[in-house]
Amino acid sequence: MSKTDNKTITQLRTELGELLAWFESDEFTPEQAVDKFTEAEALAAQIETQLAEHKHQITVLKKKFDEAE
Repeated sequence: MSKTDNKTITQLRTELGELLAWFESDEFTPEQAVDKFTEAEALAAQIETQLAEHKHQITVLKKKFDEAE
């Protein structure tokens, strides 16, 4: 289990924003860029996965609601 498995979408977005800001900061170094990019890519994938899960849950709930009418 990775360290971001239990984080909310908001927390992941905040982390991603901080990583993206690093690329425009004075701390940027080409040597670290690949690692930071890989980390940002993983965070983005987690966000997409969680959003897809939420979308699926909403779709299921909507279907149940529509059938109940």
